[in-house]
Amino acid sequence: RHAMDLMIGAYLGRGASVDDPRVSPIHGDVAHFPPTHLVCGTWDPLLGESVAFHQKLEVGGRRAVLEQYAEMPHAFMQMPVPEADTAMASACAFLRAVLA
Repeated sequence: RHAMDLMIGAYLGRGASVDDPRVSPIHGDVAHFPPTHLVCGTWDPLLGESVAFHQKLEVGGRRAVLEQYAEMPHAFMQMPVPEADTAMASACAFLRAVLA
């Protein structure tokens, strides 16, 4: 928990709140949210938040895809692992389809 508090403090800086939709879009109105592609590792401490956001988007009638990669940590797409290449290719394919 201490490490998460340090990360949240570093992410937010001064004066921001985790309840601000500009910080965490799950707290906002998703009525006009764009198509969304979420990529998460199953070892990511934020996996629950990503799953909840995906559900909120779907309930709100928004196009949303959630991909989970087994045993991958937070920010695994920045690591030299095969799953990162797969996730990047999937994200690019999603963008190509949305922007076509």
